Amino acid sequence: MKPAEGDTIQLSIDGSSIAVHYPDKIYWPETEQNKAVTKLDLIHYYQCTSPFIQPYLEKRPVTFKYYPRGINSISFYRRDLHTQHPGYIKTFPYEEISQNKTIQLPLINNTAGLLWFMAKGAIEVHLWASRVPDLLHPDMVIFDLDISDQNQFSKILEVADIIYQHLQEKGINCYAKTSGGSGLHIYLPIEPLYEYEKVRNWVKNLAIGLTKKYPDLIQIVSKNSKTHQKNKVTIDYMQNTLSRNTAAPYTVRATEDARVSMPLTWQEIQLGKVRPVDFNIFNARDRLKANGDIFEKVLQQPQSLF
Repeated sequence: MKPAEGDTIQLSIDGSSIAVHYPDKIYWPETEQNKAVTKLDLIHYYQCTSPFIQPYLEKRPVTFKYYPRGINSISFYRRDLHTQHPGYIKTFPYEEISQNKTIQLPLINNTAGLLWFMAKGAIEVHLWASRVPDLLHPDMVIFDLDISDQNQFSKILEVADIIYQHLQEKGINCYAKTSGGSGLHIYLPIEPLYEYEKVRNWVKNLAIGLTKKYPDLIQIVSKNSKTHQKNKVTIDYMQNTLSRNTAAPYTVRATEDARVSMPLTWQEIQLGKVRPVDFNIFNARDRLKANGDIFEKVLQQPQSLF
């Protein structure tokens, strides 16, 4: 069914025209704290923040999470760009061994490309930890921290600082951001010298050491137990797996309050007062305007693990 007159607008972005169907569709319903957010509001957010997001997308496959009817309806991930798309969106072939087929991974290198996916119903942006053409060797190490009780986020901050101090003693720099959900991500930029398994085992061994030192505070992902238990902070080392995706810096998440995955300073973490709910689609641009991209060193300081 074709949209009725007035249900489609054309956006002109960097000389390209993007059709947005039903721009006034409510993606986030109004709440006591926030006004409703429309599809066009989301697109405007990404248009404004694209200069900050783009460096993290460079040569990195992107997986989008779609909510075409809004956050309270059907959702799905898609990383295979199998449909017709404009020339300003590039792809990279990737052989999915488990499905015995080759898929086309989208690569976004301009604002028009990012907004094209948003116009198709995407909300969230998730990224690989490696770049093309060498997808087998990640240039990011990721500690994914979470806890079952969101009211105990202070414990996540405590564990983040423990990891930070531990890595500082090893001469390794790391950087943190909220996941945009209930957790926190710690990134270590590295030279793409190691395969995923070696990186994953490095994170796992470090995490095991921390669980022994802080048994009442930290646990690691285990195939034989619940992911989160006993109000401990979980370190998920499996995030360091080929084709696994992690929420991009500054992506909006499909939470009720439209949270944003926001980089933090270590001072903010050590003060222990910051919370994931502090950052959303309404205030993220103000923080970026005031502070700039405090996460950018992730792209500038590759390190060696061994």
